[in-house]
Amino acid sequence: GFVSRIPALASAEKEGDEGNALAMLKVKRGDLLMAQVNPEMTAQYAGLMATREENVVEKGIQLEAKQMGKVQLAQDQIDNVDEQLATLKAKMAELQLKSPITGVVVAPDLESKRYAYLKRGDRVGLVADLSHLIVRAAASNEIGGPLEREAKRRVEIRVSGRPDILLTGFMSSAVPS
Repeated sequence: GFVSRIPALASAEKEGDEGNALAMLKVKRGDLLMAQVNPEMTAQYAGLMATREENVVEKGIQLEAKQMGKVQLAQDQIDNVDEQLATLKAKMAELQLKSPITGVVVAPDLESKRYAYLKRGDRVGLVADLSHLIVRAAASNEIGGPLEREAKRRVEIRVSGRPDILLTGFMSSAVPS
């Protein structure tokens, strides 16, 4: 389907930060990340709703005319359409991409996906739990040497272009270059 909306971008646009909207977007499990629209499914849904309404009106007419056989036939048609609607709603719900975990969205090119066509299985990014983040970084001997000797081996990580974001952690190992 086609990507119709990216809720994170909508909220970031209001704050005037569209370019970096998803650089460090925090999400909870189940939050909507992206919604797609399938025009065929939308049209089919509208058609089924119209058919259902016609059947409900027909049932009412037959009920007033005391045509119980036709009332039952109309009810069977309503039930059939309701089953089709339920199936279609489930398929339409699959077009919503929700966060599988609580964490931070890591999707550097997601901003360019708005109105794009995506197939099932296309990768758009990931949601990461930063409490288990592993950073591999290269450092010169001038920096790496003193850091290795430091007792706590504490490090600070800043995201390029976002000085307001500061991650802290501890160096677990060092490999000489």
